[in-house]
Amino acid sequence: MLPFYRDEKDKVMGVSASARDVTVQKRASQYARSLIEAALDPLVTINPGGKITDVNEASVRATGFQGKNSSGRTSPIISLNQ
Repeated sequence: MLPFYRDEKDKVMGVSASARDVTVQKRASQYARSLIEAALDPLVTINPGGKITDVNEASVRATGFQGKNSSGRTSPIISLNQ
């Protein structure tokens, strides 16, 4: 929702909006993802709740679970540390 600037009679005099260029962040994210996918070792991303959120192709080859099948599973490594 945009904030409206109103005069003393509540007439809209203007609005305020802002934007941010996220090109650099998007490129950095894509570069990081390419490094993860290029890794020969299995890499798994786990959220603070211990759920697997992403795996690279090496993980798929090692476990047989496709990324979409792995997402949402509880990581046994995290479970041991709780």
